[in-house]
Amino acid sequence: MAGAKQIGQVASEKGSKILGSLGGTTSTLFFGINAFTTLQDYKQARQEGNGIIGSAASAGLNYVKYSTLGWTALGVDLAGAVPGMAVGAVEGISKMQRNMNRQARRIPFNNSTFNDNQRAFTMRQAGMQLAKNSQYNLQQSLMGNEANYLR
Repeated sequence: MAGAKQIGQVASEKGSKILGSLGGTTSTLFFGINAFTTLQDYKQARQEGNGIIGSAASAGLNYVKYSTLGWTALGVDLAGAVPGMAVGAVEGISKMQRNMNRQARRIPFNNSTFNDNQRAFTMRQAGMQLAKNSQYNLQQSLMGNEANYLR
């Protein structure tokens, strides 16, 4: 019995040493990732037009948040992003449904627009004038010959 306790104790000590060394590696890795993302947050804030102090403060707060909370900060960020993603998904589905309804109606020239420029405008006017003249010519010819129809 004493031998089994000693073997268990040795295994437990080795296991804790392995986990301890992994914990140190994990924390070093997390520190590196946190430092890199802090620098990226600062650069992104500067590209968005924020000032130096505001960008540094924002990146610093993110660094403190991730340093304090560790990997759980990812869960906190995800929990904050879920409502926005849900609203975006609903809006996307609604937009897709409206597009599908519009296509289902099959209205001719539903998705076309008229590019109006001066040349097209004058051509359209000329075409309308020709149509109107044709209508007037027909009316005048009927009015001139209406005596033949009245006999």
